[in-house]
Amino acid sequence: MHAAGSIDRRRRVCRAFTMIELLVVAAVLAVFASLVIPGFAGAGTPSASVLEPVLEADLQRARTEAMARGAGISMMLSADGSRWWIATSKDASTPLEGTMRQFGRGALEPFARTKLSLGAELGDDQDDANGARPIAQFDANGARDEALRTLTFHANGSRTPLARWTLAPGRARLTRE
Repeated sequence: MHAAGSIDRRRRVCRAFTMIELLVVAAVLAVFASLVIPGFAGAGTPSASVLEPVLEADLQRARTEAMARGAGISMMLSADGSRWWIATSKDASTPLEGTMRQFGRGALEPFARTKLSLGAELGDDQDDANGARPIAQFDANGARDEALRTLTFHANGSRTPLARWTLAPGRARLTRE
């Protein structure tokens, strides 16, 4: 009977994990966490790298619309910074069909709690009747105005910018600061 008791003790000992096994599991978990956790840290903040090509595409479209229509075209930003659109320069508060972009809607759904603000350093233009401001204005030949613009992308209620771009005079391409 004494021999049977020692076998039971060995079985109990064999059921436990060794220190090396525990260390290997801990190391694997640490590597996994170092890869995954940084991604979750920024998951709630939308990426400006997604927004930049949308803005540039709209600038190019505004230039193309100006040349195609043979008329002045403006890309406008709403007073609250939550939306922008392309419009004729004569009626800047009425968007051309299919040109309204709004944070929190459609492709910009992930950006629901963000906005753009506009700074004009040269050639400051007047707001329209609704407080909207021109991001860029193109003449009938597709030439852009000579105003230096700064677009700042930030979360609502935050003073810290998520991104800032400069739109140089006469250009339709953004430069990230």
